[in-house]
Amino acid sequence: MRPSEFLTALVSHFFVSHSEFVILDCDTCHIPMAVWKQHGVNPPETVVEQMKKKAKELFGDAVTFRMKMRKIPSHYHFHIIHHQE
Repeated sequence: MRPSEFLTALVSHFFVSHSEFVILDCDTCHIPMAVWKQHGVNPPETVVEQMKKKAKELFGDAVTFRMKMRKIPSHYHFHIIHHQE
């Protein structure tokens, strides 16, 4: 099973799957999150910027990003906090 198939089986709502990352609902807090598909905690800055850009396309410019990785500190991700415009 490929990692993306594994993630699809675990989560209830996928927003987008990109070649470098996925945006999906967090299984714990049900807030959208962006997850780098590679294992590790130091993605290239270009990938992080692509993740943020796609999040803004999906949820609007009034989003902020919670960058602290709490439950899975060994796999780069961040939560996308949507604020009403």
